Amino acid sequence: IGHWTDAAESLRTAARLDASAGSRPGGAGLREDPAIHDALGYALLNSNDSRGAVVAYQRAVALAPDNAELNFHLGLAWRRVADDHKSSRENALNSARRSLKIAVERAPDDYEFVEQYGEVLFELNSSTEAIEQFARAADLDKNQYNPIYNTAAAYSRLGRYADAEKSYARALTLIRQGDDPSRRRNALNGFATSLYKQKKYDDAIANLKTFVAEYPSDTVAWVDLASAYRYKGDEAGQIEALRGAIANGAGYRGLPQLHSVFGALLYRRGDTAGALEQYAAANRAQPNSAEILNGLALSEQKMGRVDDAIRDFLAAIRANPRFADAYNNLGVAYEARYRTVRDKSDLDRALSSYKQALAIDPRHSLARRNRERFDKSGRP
Repeated sequence: IGHWTDAAESLRTAARLDASAGSRPGGAGLREDPAIHDALGYALLNSNDSRGAVVAYQRAVALAPDNAELNFHLGLAWRRVADDHKSSRENALNSARRSLKIAVERAPDDYEFVEQYGEVLFELNSSTEAIEQFARAADLDKNQYNPIYNTAAAYSRLGRYADAEKSYARALTLIRQGDDPSRRRNALNGFATSLYKQKKYDDAIANLKTFVAEYPSDTVAWVDLASAYRYKGDEAGQIEALRGAIANGAGYRGLPQLHSVFGALLYRRGDTAGALEQYAAANRAQPNSAEILNGLALSEQKMGRVDDAIRDFLAAIRANPRFADAYNNLGVAYEARYRTVRDKSDLDRALSSYKQALAIDPRHSLARRNRERFDKSGRP
């Protein structure tokens, strides 16, 4: 009835009584019952005491070391310890691996044992071994989604995207009505990503468009869609995908970079006002980023806001004193202000900026050309 703490206490008492039975009159030869410790481990797991469950299952296994089910339960308990962060994750997973390996050796035809063993191998980054176990599990029950999806994930981790594509496609065929919706979401996303990684951009775009239509809040899928369009050279598609990524990017750690990438794209296409808006949003989300401040300043200068541009180029340089591009751009901005206010000190600042850019990067072609103009005429 779900009273797990009370159940655990009663089972502890039962285990103590059972352990002492052999020492009672007439009890010679009686052995402890591993089933009591097995039940205790189950009660403790449900009481969120994964460490206690491990101890109980270890006792059960000590009493019946060749019992596949008891070793399986111990392996699951160690995996729970890893998930609960109640021990070193790697140590706990390696303990789970040892117990599950015994379970599989003792019961090689048990689908669940083999599948769980594969999952632990995958978590330990033993992807090739994991694939072998997932393949065994899939052979044991050909209608199961998990081993096929997990095989695809393991192939992806190994960079074998063609194999991953096939497994994700098969996983999609195994989803049944009433299944957890995350199954289709995960398999469809993996399928699209494997196509993208193989540079099958048309197929990737078609599947990513389906994915974001069904799951519009998945920012990463929008980002992948934008990247696929970029590699195809379709800037209009990239723009729409970036809009979708930003619109659904609340909480996404890379949101400032999305604004920045979008700003650079708009700037290149001549939409300076749009670029300025995106760079400003990026700067609000991530102040003091040299790259973002440089993009913001370029947009401000293009809009005729030269003083603002100089301020933000200087801020970019403070954020990254080795930023040769920002020094060159600052020099251009000083020259632009000179043409308006005719303050010769701006020319000195411009020349100094070009020199600094070349000191950082002697091969900076733009800074070199700008500096040479001064060398030839003394003033631009």
